Amino acid sequence: MAPPVTTEDYYKVLEVSQTATAHLIRKSYLRLALKFHPDRKGSKEGFQLLNQAYETLKDENRRQQYDLLYPFSTNPSSAQNTSRSFPSSSAAHPGASQEVAQIAALRTLKEERITRWRLTRSVLESAVFELQRSIRRLENSIDILASISTAEAAEDARKNSWGAWFLSQVSRQVHESEDDMARKDRQRQERRVEKDLKERQVEMLKAQLRDKENLLQQSERENRDADTRHDLAIRAIEARIREMKAREQQNSKAAEMEKTEKVRRQEQALQEKRAREARETWRKQQASAQTAPSPRNRQAERNDPTSSFNSGTPHQTPSSTCSHGGWWDKVQGHAAEKHVRGARSIYGPNSRLEQQKAVGKNRLDQDPLDCTSASVCPRTSPSGSVQGRTQMRILN
Repeated sequence: MAPPVTTEDYYKVLEVSQTATAHLIRKSYLRLALKFHPDRKGSKEGFQLLNQAYETLKDENRRQQYDLLYPFSTNPSSAQNTSRSFPSSSAAHPGASQEVAQIAALRTLKEERITRWRLTRSVLESAVFELQRSIRRLENSIDILASISTAEAAEDARKNSWGAWFLSQVSRQVHESEDDMARKDRQRQERRVEKDLKERQVEMLKAQLRDKENLLQQSERENRDADTRHDLAIRAIEARIREMKAREQQNSKAAEMEKTEKVRRQEQALQEKRAREARETWRKQQASAQTAPSPRNRQAERNDPTSSFNSGTPHQTPSSTCSHGGWWDKVQGHAAEKHVRGARSIYGPNSRLEQQKAVGKNRLDQDPLDCTSASVCPRTSPSGSVQGRTQMRILN
């Protein structure tokens, strides 16, 4: 079962930085323990938290796990000024902190089990070594007893041989007494009993050795299987963390793509709207151009002096035909007389203009001799050459 998730800042509780040494942590703990001890009107909960922080940070392995689980700021001043907070990844992944806590718990269990296994292996290996040494010592004793028995049997065989008997008859050797023979026989039996006992002890020790070796192998297999299970569990949790991160990245990427697609659709709709407005404006311009007279027709009507009579519309005085205000320069000689006669023939009482005026049933608001009411200015006629500066106005 995973330990409860700790949210306390142990470095802030002990008033040390995250890079503090074990000596500084112990010194700070002793100072704060005297200050917040319950016997000195201190808080029991605060003293328990202080002990928990010290128990966690004084052990290197637990401290590394705590720093891995809560990688707070490494700024030394943060322990005195501000409380540390969880990393942004925990805020982004609400379940990531639990997964990390499970990984830390599994690693803690693995390290504790490895520590127990090392102790068990050391005890078993020591027992196996002692048993093996006892077995070797007993086997050496058995070998010595066997060698003595072998030597005595060889001596008895030599004494009971025909050669020994013949020599004993020739040299008249004294035979062993019955006491000596009884003593040797007793010693032989004792060696035989001792050898049997030691052989039984060897068998018993070998059985114990087999049991210890089997227990050692079984413990080693169990430890290896537990390592495999813990490693698989850790890899599974890490895979879930990677899956959560990948899913978040995928969701973020999908949201970004959706946002980009939304902006693109908005821009496309705006472009289509502008295109429709442009086409509508162009159609309106084309319709206006078709209903309005063309510039060529307007110029022809402006140049035709009878257009105002034939059209049946009220007379409009042209304003841009003449630029000299109805006055001509004085012309000397025949040219002037010809110019005046030409003007009278056009604008006289019996002129063609008067006849067209009567037929068109329109009255001229201006003087017929005034060039502002005529479509052709006499000054701009081919015969109207400028030869003086004296101006005169043609009147009836």
